[in-house]
Amino acid sequence: MTETQPVVESTEPPKPKERAAHYRGNCEDMAGQTIQVEAGRFLKAVSATYNLERDCTRVVFERVADPSRGNAKWFDKDFNEIDPPDGNVTVRSESVRKPLHSPEQVLAEMGSIVELIEASGTVKTDNLDRLHQLGLPIRSWLIKDLGLVHVDTLNEMVAAGMVDAQAFLAAIENNIHGPDEGGRA
Repeated sequence: MTETQPVVESTEPPKPKERAAHYRGNCEDMAGQTIQVEAGRFLKAVSATYNLERDCTRVVFERVADPSRGNAKWFDKDFNEIDPPDGNVTVRSESVRKPLHSPEQVLAEMGSIVELIEASGTVKTDNLDRLHQLGLPIRSWLIKDLGLVHVDTLNEMVAAGMVDAQAFLAAIENNIHGPDEGGRA
């Protein structure tokens, strides 16, 4: 007859996977430094331990926010502010603004997009993306002017061809001037 051992369940949460690397030589001065491992992902060396016998340094890293962004804020798909994520974060390349060098280039690009929309009669998603890259909050303007609540609804309407050039031009005309004296757009 065999005895069964009681099963003990741990109430502690599982430990996150430790990120560590080994470097040849004495690299203890890496502790405290932040490195970029790929686009949008940064690691900070929290400890560096040199092993004299093996002539290598074990460096332990932790995930950190982009140090160039200062106090970056995170938002969910409905634009509600949330806590920074703990896991992997993917930066979509289309959400990154590409700098243009002069106001003339920005105006020329805006003009070509408006001409495309007027010629086709409807707004396309890539038109909105290009205007967003130029710094125009066109989706916010359209949401406000069309009386919508969520950006997903706007995106569905655009994909279905339900946003025409007239509504698009009205949204720009109603909002391009910026906020009035009372701070309202």
